[in-house]
Amino acid sequence: MESLQQDFTKLMELVSVTEKKHAEMISQLKAEALPLLDVGSFGLSMTENLINDMMDLGKLQNGVFSFDQQYFSLPEVVKNAFSIIKSTADSKGIELEANIKNKKHLVYLDNLCGDPRRYIQILLNFLSNALKFTPNNGKIIIRLEKIDFMNVH
Repeated sequence: MESLQQDFTKLMELVSVTEKKHAEMISQLKAEALPLLDVGSFGLSMTENLINDMMDLGKLQNGVFSFDQQYFSLPEVVKNAFSIIKSTADSKGIELEANIKNKKHLVYLDNLCGDPRRYIQILLNFLSNALKFTPNNGKIIIRLEKIDFMNVH
């Protein structure tokens, strides 16, 4: 596990450098190269998620797994997840849509208490599967709504 953490630290340094260079390189790249850069960023992000998952599994096995509870906006988490997979979706012609069934529910959806990193981790897992199984020129829709668990039968 310690070796994995060291490798992970090196990877995170690479991601940090890549993100800084990404902004510098955009102005110098030809338009057709931009999607390739985005796909590379997506790949790094997915690798980071996989390593985080493996580290979390190690923490679970050792009984030291923790959640970072804080208030966060679920629509913002969805927006961030979409930005991570956007270039891959665009390359397949897949439209990404998030909708909120009832705008009054924003009060609840913008003030969830939980671990936003875990939420995006779960959401990216769902979205990566959706990307795999959605045909070209298809559509992925995420619907956000408040559910009243007291009235669920």
